[in-house]
Amino acid sequence: AALKADDLSRDQLVTGTDVGGNSAAIRFGQGIASFATLNSTAAASAFLDAEDLMDAVTALKANKANPLNGQYVALVPPQISRDLFRDTDFLNTVYRNVENKVGSLPAGTLGSFYGVRIAEHTNPFIEGTTSGTYNSAGSIYSTVVLGANAFGVVKIAGDSPFSPRIILNNQADKADPLNQTTVAGWKCFYAAKLLNAKRAVVIKAKSRFA
Repeated sequence: AALKADDLSRDQLVTGTDVGGNSAAIRFGQGIASFATLNSTAAASAFLDAEDLMDAVTALKANKANPLNGQYVALVPPQISRDLFRDTDFLNTVYRNVENKVGSLPAGTLGSFYGVRIAEHTNPFIEGTTSGTYNSAGSIYSTVVLGANAFGVVKIAGDSPFSPRIILNNQADKADPLNQTTVAGWKCFYAAKLLNAKRAVVIKAKSRFA
């Protein structure tokens, strides 16, 4: 249930539009100019590096997007963070700075770089040869860089009748008179919406992970 809700939020950030009909800005790893070029370029020349993150944050600043609690946030899949750990600029800033203590970083984060807090997640939007279409077998991964109030979701906590709930049927009935089975289901009212496209940047890149 949680993964399905996450899918809806992820897809909205990468392929959705805001209330004005605008999509988040799309950038490509290594400064590649288009999705078609990215698709035809080998991963060794199409991965995301520290400069790509800097450019995304610069775009947000140019759009006057406010940071969230003092920092922008980059949502990075592990296939992409693997390449960041091979980037000298990233390592020198985040892990070789004597002021940083790696053990003190919050769980799930890789540190901060150029004003952006990098959070790792395992449910990326993946594309194959068709732009904007999810393909789990594809090789193009989206990293989303966000400012404050870039998108919104339904508040699902609390005792509202719209809150998520799990229904268990563990009683005997005509279909199961000996009460040998249990049926479980869940339901949830959920939606996600890109609120302001100028507060989000999507970086599409390949990964050198094999």
